[in-house]
Amino acid sequence: MIIVNQEKTRIVNFDRVEILGIPFENEKQIACNFNAGKMVLGNYKTEERAKEVLQEIVKLFKNEEFFHIRKSSLNNLDELAEPKYILKPVSRPKVYEMPDE
Repeated sequence: MIIVNQEKTRIVNFDRVEILGIPFENEKQIACNFNAGKMVLGNYKTEERAKEVLQEIVKLFKNEEFFHIRKSSLNNLDELAEPKYILKPVSRPKVYEMPDE
């Protein structure tokens, strides 16, 4: 997955990120560290907003797979043979764009 910075001028490969978080020196930023250095991904009005954005990213990676429910297309008389609704795996998002605000 890649993360696009707030200005939409840089892309970070999330697999190469060592640390993603709110730095001690500026609690209104989200930055990442990797072997090539540090990069600020976004600046926000408050520390609370920065934490909210960080939690959005966490939610994307919390589950192994995302699922959506689709209705079964089979009209089978035996309801046990085919469920009415089916959970279908959906791949993770490949891009996360840092919000403007």
